[in-house]
Amino acid sequence: TETTAKIEARHDLAAVCSTESTREVLNYAKIDVDSQMLIATNGRVLAYTSIDATGENQLIHRDLLAKAAKPCKKADTKTATVTPETVEIVVSDRLGVPTTQTLSQKKTHETHFPTWQQVIPQQVKPTRIRLSGTYLKAIADYAIKHGDDSAGITISITDDASPAVLDVRQAYKAGEKSTETHFILMPIRMT
Repeated sequence: TETTAKIEARHDLAAVCSTESTREVLNYAKIDVDSQMLIATNGRVLAYTSIDATGENQLIHRDLLAKAAKPCKKADTKTATVTPETVEIVVSDRLGVPTTQTLSQKKTHETHFPTWQQVIPQQVKPTRIRLSGTYLKAIADYAIKHGDDSAGITISITDDASPAVLDVRQAYKAGEKSTETHFILMPIRMT
């Protein structure tokens, strides 16, 4: 069984895959041919993006996904053929001349990937806002440096026209009062 997929730089979801050995299957991303999605999760974060794939559903190890998704020249195209044992990466230049690299893939003994569709919120009309990635990163960096990681970042959204409120609870010692820093982030207009 194999899967062939057109790979782009945006498919590098390796950072979302787990690095722990306790649930080995989470060290892999799933190419879901039925839904035409590439899915990665570590059990706490799940990311998915569209992918043009044919064949059968297949798992690809995070390290090989990162290599396959490494950006190539603008005019080049890249495909990856994935089997349980190998990943064959073919880069074709603008003239159609291919360069092939075949990499061994560690076969996972655990093959049941989580049922990822079940964790996607289903609302009749979801509230959607667009936020600046630069500011989100700055807030995440602040939380990593000053926050209580077990509390995470709390995001409150009231409607699509109002700013988002992001709360970072500071790490504190026993006997001290817990404090939070609040960030008000204006949404970017969606057109």
